[in-house]
Amino acid sequence: MIIDVHVHYGFLFFPIKPFGVEDLIRKMDTFNFDVSIVSSLRGIFHDFRDCNRELHDAISKYPERLKGYIVVNPNYPDESLRQIDEYSKIRQFIGVKLHASWHNQPVDGEKFELIFDRCEKLNLPVLVHSYVVDDSGDQVSCPERIANVARRHSNPIIIAHMGGNSKRTVKAVKNIKNVYVDISSGRERASQLYVWKLGRVDDCVKELGADRVLFGTDFPLLDPSICMGMIEDSYLSREEKELVMYKNACRIFNI
Repeated sequence: MIIDVHVHYGFLFFPIKPFGVEDLIRKMDTFNFDVSIVSSLRGIFHDFRDCNRELHDAISKYPERLKGYIVVNPNYPDESLRQIDEYSKIRQFIGVKLHASWHNQPVDGEKFELIFDRCEKLNLPVLVHSYVVDDSGDQVSCPERIANVARRHSNPIIIAHMGGNSKRTVKAVKNIKNVYVDISSGRERASQLYVWKLGRVDDCVKELGADRVLFGTDFPLLDPSICMGMIEDSYLSREEKELVMYKNACRIFNI
């Protein structure tokens, strides 16, 4: 079984083709993925007001294979909380996706705290974009700020992309048990478009434990073959791979 916890729906200014749900399902079948958890690109980067409805309409044809993240914007706190309350009642929505750097708000700040409080109350896992490079980049959502949030809350908080700089991320969150990482994107430096850092999955599993690492691809912004290759290249045991590839996601998202 394979569960991809980091998938997007819609179109973005990456060199990708526009795609729909049927295209996503075909790609999942190619790689034998059983479940994808999807967030709306339009909601993250453009207009979140009806993005969750749009995503629901798109994925409802495949309720067992496609699950949804609720996308919100902390600059509109009342509407964000209303979206969480409304869509968390729909069984197919099983988490919340946040992109602090795009919304230009610190993830450990007051505006996001309202959202994390509501997610904790509803026991919703939260996937947070984070991509630092050495001591720069995405500072509003750097792993140290996410660690600040996680210490105040008990629900699962997932750092996307292993935080970019995985060593820095591990150091920041190693002793915070409700923090997880997904492996999407193997680049250690955002400027190195075609340089993929091997061994990052092994390092994260060694430092955090296999029960705190999740499989994710960032599809369609990246092809799933990249992260599948990272798993194949790793030295994880069969039991560790099973945790990373699906067992952790089943537990965290109650799949």
